[in-house]
Amino acid sequence: MASTPGTVELLKKIENRRQDKQNPGIVVVARSGDQMSLWNAKWNDGLETWRWNIDFADSMSGGGDDRHLLLSALPLYKPGEKAKFKIISRSQKSDRFEDYQSKKLYMEVADALGQVQAKAELEVSPFGTSSYELDIPADASLGQWQVRAGENIERLQYAGTFMVQTYRAPAFDVKFENFAKEALVGEEIEIEAKADYHFGAPVAKQPVSYNVVSSPAWFRLPGDFSSYNVTNGYFPADEDEDSGYGYREPTVTVASDQSRLDEDGRFKFPLSLKAAPDQKPSPRDFTVYLTVSDVDERQVSTNNKILVHPADLYVGLDSDNFMGEKGRPFPLKLIVADHQGRLKADRPIKATVYRRTWQNVRRKSAGTAYEYVSRMVDEQISQHQLTSGTMPVGLDIVAEKPGYYIVQAEIKDDRE
Repeated sequence: MASTPGTVELLKKIENRRQDKQNPGIVVVARSGDQMSLWNAKWNDGLETWRWNIDFADSMSGGGDDRHLLLSALPLYKPGEKAKFKIISRSQKSDRFEDYQSKKLYMEVADALGQVQAKAELEVSPFGTSSYELDIPADASLGQWQVRAGENIERLQYAGTFMVQTYRAPAFDVKFENFAKEALVGEEIEIEAKADYHFGAPVAKQPVSYNVVSSPAWFRLPGDFSSYNVTNGYFPADEDEDSGYGYREPTVTVASDQSRLDEDGRFKFPLSLKAAPDQKPSPRDFTVYLTVSDVDERQVSTNNKILVHPADLYVGLDSDNFMGEKGRPFPLKLIVADHQGRLKADRPIKATVYRRTWQNVRRKSAGTAYEYVSRMVDEQISQHQLTSGTMPVGLDIVAEKPGYYIVQAEIKDDRE
């Protein structure tokens, strides 16, 4: 390329064009005979010389490098087992790989402590592969072992890793006591747990840590009304945000701390099941993670889940269809039920119907570029007041325009 007439002038023109923020991109097409190559120069990427199919790497780094890739028969071995693996070798020239030229390959294996456990000179096949088997000592260090390889024993390169691990049964168990499977939002509960060695003695005075995570829960009413949707899947459109289609309430950590077990191996802490200020009224799972360490610093963990209801009652929606026709009634069925699926009558229900549309908006992004984003727009169509009964109550929705409609039903329990 350096010997091509006009190369310096071309590079100067490209560099000047690169500084023009109003025209940030330029593509250079080079042809020689029946060959063609592209060069893409962007103001935020610079001159992308690797787009040329030329051996620039040799002039910049002093020559291409060989590459060696470990292919292990298993990702994990136990002490005393035989590790079997291959090493695939290739020579890198510029932006492509070529056949490995050397017939010999030096290799060494280091354990998890960095101590070399094996060295070997391997025969390389015509396909650029070599094989090795390693007898892992019975007292081998546990963890990640590394394989290095190369044509020069003084310049070995990283080829890959495999794990050496063994399983030891935990010496003790950690169990929750008096654990509540369900609760109401806003309640204050107490989490209790106990750790015992397998021979019966308590794990006394040992460190314990806990972490409580709140996440959206999928809840269905038990019994005959399990087809009714009782979770709040409606999230209003926000003019300041992009489309929230498919939005899901986030998972958050609500409690985390460290302490010690008492003399009997027990531990307890209070937990407030409060909802976040901006959280929608919907069922959530509070998952409690507990970890106990014994005297030799081995850890045993356990977890359990509490379903937290947003209220004493749920309002449910159901329909035999999910598509309707413009100008014709679309029948819905509504119920009010407790957590066990028993219907509750004489409860006021407010049902609001929205029509959702999406608008494509062009906005400025980084630099001088522009992008299109989809924004949701919700228009309230109608609102209906109903009263629940001992059987599902009906509601007919008439859509005057085709589109995507959302029905949100609301109730209040005795706690308001």
